[in-house]
Amino acid sequence: MALPVPGLYTVLVDPDSTYTGSITLTLSSDVTGTLVINDPAVLVTIGRAGQNAHYTFAGTANQQVTARITGNTLGSVSVNLYTPSGSIQTGAGGSGASFDLPTVTLATTGTYTITVNPSTLATGSLNLQVTNP
Repeated sequence: MALPVPGLYTVLVDPDSTYTGSITLTLSSDVTGTLVINDPAVLVTIGRAGQNAHYTFAGTANQQVTARITGNTLGSVSVNLYTPSGSIQTGAGGSGASFDLPTVTLATTGTYTITVNPSTLATGSLNLQVTNP
């Protein structure tokens, strides 16, 4: 999540019931980047457990696009395409080395976002590309 303002923040760890113990917390930001339709695939590397990726691209109303995943070493992963308003347009999950999201027709002109969310605490990489179609 994006923090609303710069400054000092506190993370509260509140164990359930009367449990005691220790925990290690790691603060990291998600992987981000940009894509260009029909450009070569971009390597997306998830280097920390629990990390996700958010990649954006410029789309035009009535343009057909397909998000393509190749070289997946993350195992099971969910990939979603969001509209400029933040609504999910399509998505798919897969654990194979390669898979595509369904081809969609973009409803509006603007900046679209593709998220990559490993299903487990896996680290690794995949190649992400947006093509027409």
